[in-house]
Amino acid sequence: MTDSNRSILIGAGIIAMCAIGAAVLVGAAVRGLRSELEASRKESQTQTATIIGNLGLVQGELAMIRNNPLGTTDESTAGTRQDTNQSDLELQFKTDADAVALIGALAKVRTADQLATIINELDGWLVKPEDERKIQNRMAILIPGLRKVVALEVRALQSASLIVLPSAVGAMKLDEAGRILALFPMSDDPGVIKEAKQLTDRQMDAAARLDALRRQRYNKWAIVRIEQAIDYYNANVSKWDPTDDNTGMLDPLVGYLGSVDPMFLEPASLELYNYIIEKMKGSLSEKNKLEFAKQLTDPKISRNYLGQL
Repeated sequence: MTDSNRSILIGAGIIAMCAIGAAVLVGAAVRGLRSELEASRKESQTQTATIIGNLGLVQGELAMIRNNPLGTTDESTAGTRQDTNQSDLELQFKTDADAVALIGALAKVRTADQLATIINELDGWLVKPEDERKIQNRMAILIPGLRKVVALEVRALQSASLIVLPSAVGAMKLDEAGRILALFPMSDDPGVIKEAKQLTDRQMDAAARLDALRRQRYNKWAIVRIEQAIDYYNANVSKWDPTDDNTGMLDPLVGYLGSVDPMFLEPASLELYNYIIEKMKGSLSEKNKLEFAKQLTDPKISRNYLGQL
C-alpha cells in the first residue's frame, strides 16, 4: 500500500467516524425533542381534562341554580337536581314560526309598551341562520308602527296633563309621557329625527305650561280664601268698642288663611294676603298679635300645595 493510498484510507476513516458521531448526536437530539413533545402533549391533555371537568362543574351548578333559584333543599328540588342532564343546558334556537306566533298573540289595538316589548324580545333571540333575515324583516315592519303609537300616546298624555285636575295627576301623566317617549326608536332618517325633536320640544313646553298652570290655579284658590277672610273681618271687627280686643276673630281668620302658603302666591295675591294680616294685627292687642302669628304658623295646620289644585 502506497503512502497516498494510506492517506486516503485514513481520511475516509476520519470522515466515517465524524458521520457516525453526527448521527449519534442527531439521534440524541431527536429523542430529546420527542420526549419534550410527549411531555407537552401529556400536560396539554391534563389541562384540557381539568378545564372540561371545571366546565362540567359550572354547568352542573348552573342547572342547580335554574332548577332551584331560591336555594331550597327539600326533597322535590333535590330530585329535580338529580334528574338534570346535559340536554337541559343546550341552547334553544328560535325560528320564524316562533316570531309569527309571538306577534300574532298581540291584540289588534297595540300599545307602545306591547310593541316595544315584542321588538326587544325578538332582538334578543338566538335565531337559526336560515330564519335570521325573516325575523329581522318582521322587526323592521314593527318599528315604524311603534314610532306611530309612541307619538299618539305621548301627544295624548301631554294634552291631558294640562287639563286634568288636580295638578298632581297632570304631573303624573306628563311623567308617563316622558317614559313612553323614551321608547321612540331612533334612526339616521331625517324625518325620524325631526319627529323625535318635535315630541321632545312638546314635552318640555308641556312641563313649563303645567308649572305655570299649577301656580295660577293655586293663586285663584288662594284669592278666594283671602276674600273670605277680608269679608269676615269687615263684618265682625269691633270699630266702636275700645274694650273689645277682637279675640273672637282669631280662630275664624286662621281658618281662612292658615291653609294658604305665601310662598306660592303671585305678587298681586301676596299683597292682598299681607293686607288682611296687617288689618287684623291693627285690631288686636299686643298679646293677641303674637297669638295670631303663632296660630298662622302652627305646624299642625295643613297648608295646601301646588299639586292639590
